[in-house]
Amino acid sequence: MQCNDPKCPFHGHLKVRGNVLTGTVKSAKAPKTVSVERVLVKYVPKYERYKKTKSRVYAHNPDCIAAKEGDLVTIGETRKLSKTKSFVVLKIEKKAGAETSVAGALPAVKIEKEKVEEKPVKKEHAAIEKKEAAHEKVHAEKGKTQKREKK
Repeated sequence: MQCNDPKCPFHGHLKVRGNVLTGTVKSAKAPKTVSVERVLVKYVPKYERYKKTKSRVYAHNPDCIAAKEGDLVTIGETRKLSKTKSFVVLKIEKKAGAETSVAGALPAVKIEKEKVEEKPVKKEHAAIEKKEAAHEKVHAEKGKTQKREKK
């Protein structure tokens, strides 16, 4: 598709130089602008763990590319295009609807829960439980009396 956008790196006169980044489009509401979010992982030596941070960059979205929310895109740095934009979308790596997760790749299987029948408690078990409850009650009372004596 041929576009008439002068800020398109393929059909216009815009040169891409500097950083080339990859991220997910979080917002495509503004005309010809997308908000691309990148997830960065940073090591914190004090805690010997990794910390996730997010960074949002605004990029120009030419008509010939037309990235939508949820798309994985590659953006390239250019000259300053507006107050907040200095990147342009170069290509769409993965569309929003295409899921490649393990859950999405497997066919949907209906899992039925097995019905577990409750067996009636035998009289022996009930008697043992009563003895244990009485045993715990006696020990609890002994503990209270010992604490009083120490004071």
